Amino acid sequence: METTTDGHQPVAAHLWNFAREHDRLRSAADQLDAFLRELMDEATIKVYRIDSRAKSLDSYQQKSERIKDGRPKYSSPADQIEDCIAARIIVFTNEARDRACERVREIADGCVQHNPGVLKSNGYDSEHFTIPQIASSTPQLAGKTDLVWFLDSRPALEIQVRTVAGHAWAEYEHDIRYKHSGYGDLPLSVREKVDQLFTEAGGLRKNFDTTFGEIQQLLESSDGTEDPGSGGAELNEAESTDTQVEIDSASLLGFLEAQYPDALPTRDGTLAWLVRILEAVGFSTINEIEASLSNIDSEHVASLMDYQFEPTTARRLDDDLLAALGERYIALTGPGLGRGGRDRTQLLEWRLRRVRKKIFIYEVTGDPRLEDKHLSAARTFREVARLVAEELGLSDAVITGAVSLTEEGLNPSARARKVSTSDGDLWVATNLNRSEAERLIEQLLGVLTSVHITVRRAGETLFESPASASGERVSELLDEF
Repeated sequence: METTTDGHQPVAAHLWNFAREHDRLRSAADQLDAFLRELMDEATIKVYRIDSRAKSLDSYQQKSERIKDGRPKYSSPADQIEDCIAARIIVFTNEARDRACERVREIADGCVQHNPGVLKSNGYDSEHFTIPQIASSTPQLAGKTDLVWFLDSRPALEIQVRTVAGHAWAEYEHDIRYKHSGYGDLPLSVREKVDQLFTEAGGLRKNFDTTFGEIQQLLESSDGTEDPGSGGAELNEAESTDTQVEIDSASLLGFLEAQYPDALPTRDGTLAWLVRILEAVGFSTINEIEASLSNIDSEHVASLMDYQFEPTTARRLDDDLLAALGERYIALTGPGLGRGGRDRTQLLEWRLRRVRKKIFIYEVTGDPRLEDKHLSAARTFREVARLVAEELGLSDAVITGAVSLTEEGLNPSARARKVSTSDGDLWVATNLNRSEAERLIEQLLGVLTSVHITVRRAGETLFESPASASGERVSELLDEF
């Protein structure tokens, strides 16, 4: 760089521009952070931490002035430096890392991926992405104007994806080798020993990753006995005598606001997409949606999804229908029905794993009609109400606010559903969370003194009628005798 007549070197234009835009770069980095959190949340990927940053002016200047083979490494730094903003996604398991990488690849146009640890073989393990552009149809990009500006004005951004164990190794290794002043002063033989120990620690880190993955698999497979889609709602099972309300944007918006009053509102574009989803399922009325959700404890589904951001009403309905219909919902709404026409089959499969074997976990023994069936809590309550009505009479099954002889006997918010018995019809509330349903099941079973009925949850006895309990006690006494 030439020197001016007063002895000072002029500041390069790209440095002036970088300094002038730095506040906006920081804003773009913050928006990248939010974008990635929303992206991971949509795929129900459990994230330990997401860090984002805008490169500091000093760091940018030092990088822009690097020399390679006696010549400047960057002839046009503004067009060549690709990490002016960057982010790191840290997850718990290798499987979560693979899924996170796949999500990044799905939304990135022309990205380059590499893992520096593959060549170094020193224990480092982190996937690096250089991303020149994000697909404009990606819904999480909406409203992130500074991030869009950055992608349009700079060559690329960088994203790293690694596990917690891999992050711990990398942070310590970086601190020792690059920040610790004593490492460079060590004798060669000692430095080689330190390097060897880091390589060995990398092997231990791999064992941690493998073990954490095995733990996660055990946790995911230990709860319940059946897939959510195998014992739940039937398509087009609208039994209410209410006037059928056809699905359009206005009626769907009203339903979403009433069904999920605490969720974030759904934008118009997403609402139109959701109407197409419902059409693909075969729904033409709001009543059909309500009937399909009658077996689902929506709050329980939400807790299993473990949202990292407050979900919209559309996301809540999408997840509830997935829990209710399982594999059928994936087959009907996965291919080509993602945002921007993308295939969302794998995304739905990932979400389904969150609720798989954790919704339809109840069994009722003592009635041949229910043998080998796995039910939701709300469905179990309806079946027990039917058993009480058939055994003792309709009036003995009535519970104020939960079971009535007429639909008008329950509040509209109860979303009453008709249950046909050999003696007539009952109307049973379906808008129940799991704890409420279990309390009502226990109450109804308490009056069945002559019928042996047992309700199990995830294979363990939850409640049993007095007749069952007394019968088991007699058996125990006979065994002892």
